[in-house]
Amino acid sequence: RQLKDSQQKCAQLTEQKQKLEDELLNVLDTSTNSNEQLTKVSTELRSRDAEIEKLREAAAEQLRSAQHSQQEMEQKLQQQVRATKDLETSLSQLKESAVKTEQQHVEKVEKQ
Repeated sequence: RQLKDSQQKCAQLTEQKQKLEDELLNVLDTSTNSNEQLTKVSTELRSRDAEIEKLREAAAEQLRSAQHSQQEMEQKLQQQVRATKDLETSLSQLKESAVKTEQQHVEKVEKQ
């Protein structure tokens, strides 16, 4: 009877050992899968970080270019404003000169 009990106990322990070994294999497999997934996600994150950095650099370059273009446009606008004022001044002077010339002509005609 003790032999039978010992054999049953041995069978139970062997079964428990097998279950624990199977569980350990499952945990190791899951761990390996998790490590693989972690490596994959980590690689993907590094790739996306690199893409984000490239986009930031491109955006910064576009901003610099836009600011440069804006400065050039402002300078051209200021030049055009000055040129317009100069033309208005010249036109005003020509009108004044024309009026004076007309008055002088009228005065000459009246004297004759």
